[in-house]
Parts: sequence; structure tokens; C-alpha cells
Amino acid sequence: MKAHGSNGQVSFEGNRLIVQRKGILAAMSHETAGEQSLPLARIQAVEFQSASLFRSGYIRFVVEGENQPGANLWQATRDPFAVMFKLGRQQRAFKELRDAIEKRRSKKYRPG
Repeated sequence: MKAHGSNGQVSFEGNRLIVQRKGILAAMSHETAGEQSLPLARIQAVEFQSASLFRSGYIRFVVEGENQPGANLWQATRDPFAVMFKLGRQQRAFKELRDAIEKRRSKKYRPG
């Protein structure tokens, strides 16, 4: 599963996320252009802020030992584990991605 945003894309491959940044906007907004691979086990939370007509939304992965929960929009633009998206098709793709990740995480942590 893959979702493309304004400053990067996220691929979800079952037990791993890959955050990729390419192009001028990615280079301007992040020191870590290229690819970040993230095991699902390191994700402590998935933060999702919906977009509106006047501002971008974002998906942000809170990663053990890397960042803290509760970022605002400005902080998310600088976070290597966050991707911005626009209202419409991009937002729908990131909602589907978030739901798939949360479903996988809940299965992993469910007793039994």
C-alpha cells in the first residue's frame, strides 16, 4: 500500500513503513531526503491531522527514541517521520494507509 503526499510518500509493507522524499520541496523542507525505513514495532502512535481548504494535513509516526507525540503543523513539516497531504485524493489515500497501519498494530498487540 502506498500514499503520495505533498512532500513525500509512505509505503506500508506489512511489518515496515518506508518514508520517501524526492524532489525540490522535499529537499527544502527536510534534511533527510531519500528513504527512511521504519519497522512497525518501533511506531508508538500514528498522528493524523485532516487537511482543509486552507491548510495541509499530515500523517506523522511517533517513533520510539526519535520524536515526541503531539506535534503541531509546523513541527510536522520538519519531522522526518511525517508527510504532508492535500484535501481530496491525497487525504483519502493517507486515511486508508492510517487505517491499515492501525489495524496491523492492533492485531500485533491483541492478546491471544
